[in-house]
Amino acid sequence: MEYLRLAIIDSENYNNFASVAENNFGRVIVFTNSQELEPNFKKTLLYNNFELVPIIYGEGNKDNMDGYICAKVGEYIERYRDYRTYLSITIFSNDKIFKGIASYYTRKGFNISTAAPNGCITGTSNTDPKIRIKNFLMCSEEVKNQSFKKGFSETAKDAFYRLISKKLDKDIPKEITDTFIDKKTVFFSNHSRKIAIDETKL
Repeated sequence: MEYLRLAIIDSENYNNFASVAENNFGRVIVFTNSQELEPNFKKTLLYNNFELVPIIYGEGNKDNMDGYICAKVGEYIERYRDYRTYLSITIFSNDKIFKGIASYYTRKGFNISTAAPNGCITGTSNTDPKIRIKNFLMCSEEVKNQSFKKGFSETAKDAFYRLISKKLDKDIPKEITDTFIDKKTVFFSNHSRKIAIDETKL
């Protein structure tokens, strides 16, 4: 049995696929609703180990995605029942139900965890991109601790667009990120080149 590092993404509340891809998972399964199917499909095409699973909601089935994710976890638990040390599952979601599932199976000898980096909930691809950027600015560690810097020959607009496209969503137009620089909501120190925000303008 070959060792598998599996990531499962609940795209309704976490869709930073680039961040997940940086963790070198052997396989990534993305659960998506029908409204986000097209943009998420385009994102998964960037990575050869990503698989998209669309969930079509019926009447009264608003929470079906959690059920499908639980079923997928159970499928792999059963498959690796006799090879528990050969499986690692990370569930990317802010839903509390998965913490309980991870805790239960960890006690059974499996390596299952949840991840919602920094608890940063920025919204989905259906959310107004300006709202997503505002949410990102309020919870991003790189922004809060001012560790992100613009390059020596880089403009403030180019630097901010680079940050958003890499850490939030590459499909957000530069015209939108530029407005945050124009309104001086986001700016960079002339001396240190570190990012800073004016929270009164968020």
